[in-house]
Amino acid sequence: MRGIFSGRQKPSEAAKESLRAWREYDLVCRARDAAERKLETATRNLDESRGLLIKAIQERDEARAELAKVKPPLYCSFCGKIQYEVRKLIAGPTVFICDECVSKCVEIIDNGEGGG
Repeated sequence: MRGIFSGRQKPSEAAKESLRAWREYDLVCRARDAAERKLETATRNLDESRGLLIKAIQERDEARAELAKVKPPLYCSFCGKIQYEVRKLIAGPTVFICDECVSKCVEIIDNGEGGG
């Protein structure tokens, strides 16, 4: 079987241009297909990650609830956040203050804000 340009006859410029256009179309289609496959994989990975995150949050909340049954959590006396919601909780004689509130206090003192 002979190809489209296999005879003695030289292909016309229009035929060459048509062939180039089909090759370019094929490349674009392949690139689109590859992009669609990557998008599908990324979507699956995102869904899996979302599921793992939801599960981890549920497990964390369950662990907090169990811990609260054994020993009630300590609270910041200023903002009310529990000890598991802050990095540090500093104990005073009858009160607690978290690292976030300490930072706010330092900011207020440095800026000369607040009444007094």
